[in-house]
Amino acid sequence: MKRILICLILLVRCINLGGQQAYNRYPADGRLIISPGPDTAALREQVEEVRRLTNMHPDSALSLCNDLLRKSMQNGYPTGIILSRLCLGKIYAVLGQYSAAWGAWNQGIQDVYSNGEGQAWLASFYSNIAVLLAIRGSYEQSLTNLYYSLYFAKTFTPEGAQIAAVYNNISSVLYRIPGMKPEGPLFYLDLAAKNARERNDSVMLAGIWNNMGTVYIRQMNWTLSKMYFDSALSIPASPEMMETRYSTLLSLGGWHLSRGNYPGARENLLLAKAIEETAQINPYYQALTNMRLAEINIHNDETHKAMEYLTLARLQSEQLQINAYRSEIYESLSRAYEQMGAYREALSYQRLYSRYQDSLHQQEGVENMREMDVRYRTIEKEKAIADGRLLIAEQQNRLQNKNLILWVVLLVLLLLGTLLAVVYKNAKHKQGLHLKDRSIADLKAMMRGEEQERTRIAG
Repeated sequence: MKRILICLILLVRCINLGGQQAYNRYPADGRLIISPGPDTAALREQVEEVRRLTNMHPDSALSLCNDLLRKSMQNGYPTGIILSRLCLGKIYAVLGQYSAAWGAWNQGIQDVYSNGEGQAWLASFYSNIAVLLAIRGSYEQSLTNLYYSLYFAKTFTPEGAQIAAVYNNISSVLYRIPGMKPEGPLFYLDLAAKNARERNDSVMLAGIWNNMGTVYIRQMNWTLSKMYFDSALSIPASPEMMETRYSTLLSLGGWHLSRGNYPGARENLLLAKAIEETAQINPYYQALTNMRLAEINIHNDETHKAMEYLTLARLQSEQLQINAYRSEIYESLSRAYEQMGAYREALSYQRLYSRYQDSLHQQEGVENMREMDVRYRTIEKEKAIADGRLLIAEQQNRLQNKNLILWVVLLVLLLLGTLLAVVYKNAKHKQGLHLKDRSIADLKAMMRGEEQERTRIAG
């Protein structure tokens, strides 16, 4: 509970740090480099190459990343070291070596704190560790790490892609919590989508749409759910999109299963399995695909084929500690053994299923997670209301300023019009006096002329 309170305090502090200067993603300005070596530009290129190879050729990426780590350490390039740890963890996770991934990311966090450099990457480290914790079913720890990640993302990279990724991951964890209403996951998915749209990040949007579709399945909003899955699949395929495309086909298979459309489910799940032939997919998704294909086989009385998929899914979940849906695998195994008439094995797996379900529902952390979610959403909503009030006040202030300027202009125009009218009236008056004087002068001249004429005639 103490960790939760600390996390929420950090988030509140983060909300007030909007004006803090962010670190650059790459150390072009030298802020993240200590005594940079002569080939840091080449090392940055190597980082990008590792990222491109991770899903399609993870073994090559692993070799290249280890070389990057060695060169970065030789050159005293801390950012290269930190990015190497980050990439190594990602590669290990894709290969299903979760313990090695955990070790790489934890070492990366220690590197950041010991060097005092690269704080911008703490968000990625904590977020990735949170994903591993979610895979292992440790949802409370996962959620706590995600809120830490969100704090670092908002503090050091407020405009970066990491914020959308963290929001997306929070929604995934909340979705797995028993009794969690859809409003929680959808709240974070809306924030994630807004951030991704602002950056035109189509790959991130595809992942967000996939999660939105999954949430709407729970609400039984089939039309909206299918729309989001189709939108995610409409993003052009690329090496960076392979895992997202795989998980979307997996979700779409679940959509068809929920509606009892087993042929449609099989078609999408087999499309997902086909991607495994060309790209390295996280075993977490592979195990779930195998489980869902087994469900189809059980429905079609293809029990032996179902057992092949379920045995593979069970081995993956137990060996790699993929606990997120292990109870569902046990439940499917129980049904398969019952269908085969092996009632002792069916009862054994039914008991394992009940044990995992009970442990999940009886976690003390469930209430803590719900409380964290409610508190953070309340903070965000209050912040949004405060921002809205500030915006309204600014708009009213601008409107008042405009009105003041308008009144000043009107007053100036009125004064100018009055002045012009006075000047015009004076000019007309002077002109009238001038004409009157001329008329009098002409009359006097005429009278003098007449007088002179009379005098001449009389003389």
